[in-house]
Amino acid sequence: MQLDPLPAVRAAHLGLLWAEFREEFPNLDEQLPLDALEEQFEPGKLPVFQIQIMGPPQVPRLWFISADQTRLLQVQQDRFLHNWRRVGPGADYPRYEQLREDFETHFQTFASFVSQRGLGKPRIRHAEISYINQLQPGEGWTDQGDLDRVIRMWSPTYEPGLLEGRPEDVRVAQRHLITDAEGPYARLYVAVEPVLGGALVLNLTVRGCPRGSSLKSSLEFFDMGREKIVKGFTAVTTAEMHELWGRIQ
Repeated sequence: MQLDPLPAVRAAHLGLLWAEFREEFPNLDEQLPLDALEEQFEPGKLPVFQIQIMGPPQVPRLWFISADQTRLLQVQQDRFLHNWRRVGPGADYPRYEQLREDFETHFQTFASFVSQRGLGKPRIRHAEISYINQLQPGEGWTDQGDLDRVIRMWSPTYEPGLLEGRPEDVRVAQRHLITDAEGPYARLYVAVEPVLGGALVLNLTVRGCPRGSSLKSSLEFFDMGREKIVKGFTAVTTAEMHELWGRIQ
């Protein structure tokens, strides 16, 4: 979630907030704060990053990290994020429903903390949900030249002899506007990037403005975003890969 800034929240407050989560997230790290990102829905306009000139030192973004390193809360003056990440081959994805429930519980703890200390009331401006999939070579494909066997978005039909050999690597990106009866309010971003070792990262993100500033509105936005991402993943990956991955309809 991206929030209206809470300027009264300082680094010391975030340290106190960690005490609320420390039993579940015993590890702590500091990061630079993320820049604000506003989705624009007027025709022809792209998302806008907001650059702020600040006097005092920036309040850091804190990471609260679980003991097994797979779960992560990120908190800053205008941002609250919950991540799950695979850090080893034995880590089992906990499924969306569990992550959604955890997010709701943790955000309520955060909101209660800042409200009780007179630091403001979190007002949600934007919401975002992302699925990041690492696709390994050897599972039906061998290198970037086989990308069209993995991703429908890439299907080169070049005239023979005009380009030297097969692609060494490929990057592909798309964005799709999401609308409802009130008009456009979100986008689905789809991006494919190569990583070391010959793997691909397929990132699907839905980002936009929930229909309301409440936690309930944002959770409904997450549900919508998750549905769009699941359908988007199915749309942009090939039937050959679905069969190899054992995809269930």
